[in-house]
Amino acid sequence: MRLLDIVPGTKVTIEAEQNGKVLRFHQDIKKITESERRLLISKIGSNVDYCIIEPVIIKGKMVSFAANGVTYRVTGIIDNNPYRWTNINIARVSFNSSGLALVIYTLNMGARFERRGGYRQYIGVKGVTHTLSQGAVNNILIHDMSLGGIGLIVPNSFKALIGENIRIQYVDNVKEHSQTKFVKFDLRANVVREQPLDKNTKVIGCVLTQGDRNAISSYLSAKQRKSIHHNTQKKGE
Repeated sequence: MRLLDIVPGTKVTIEAEQNGKVLRFHQDIKKITESERRLLISKIGSNVDYCIIEPVIIKGKMVSFAANGVTYRVTGIIDNNPYRWTNINIARVSFNSSGLALVIYTLNMGARFERRGGYRQYIGVKGVTHTLSQGAVNNILIHDMSLGGIGLIVPNSFKALIGENIRIQYVDNVKEHSQTKFVKFDLRANVVREQPLDKNTKVIGCVLTQGDRNAISSYLSAKQRKSIHHNTQKKGE
């Protein structure tokens, strides 16, 4: 599949990996005009697959995704299925009408992969966590989640050693059969990596060690359907 097949407004995930550590960024596909498309093609070539995303801003600055020794890949959903593109390039682009953006481009086709094993769904819901040893509760943001793992944005004051077990609790709402219901999660997970985000927060990645996999699977499917429905509505606008 092509990056061009991803509907504008769809949220894609950029993964930046270096020395076994992965940092993820979620951003929306940006719709551009025909004149902007022609300008872009003149710069990257007509045989290149691409998509445009909104700028990724951290600490008030736009992330360039041009660091040496970092491998980049991107994941997006097309026709309800997740696809991943590897060996991608990411560059800044400026349009007269819509300003700065980022272009993701590659010569490779995207490959479908098993969402249960690797696909991470953006969550964006607040929750709380604490280490089982210390017990101090910290307010957090549930950033993304899969059947086997979860990514959290936590305050820098939250201290957890790599390999330490933590408790994660949060409530979200999902729609099933035209009815909205609340789902409550009380999870256990082992911290496997940590990355600074800004002067106040950091991202920690965890492997889930306790939780109802059937409930998590149903929840992730509902979140994905909501994202797809939202993106379909945007496509029709």
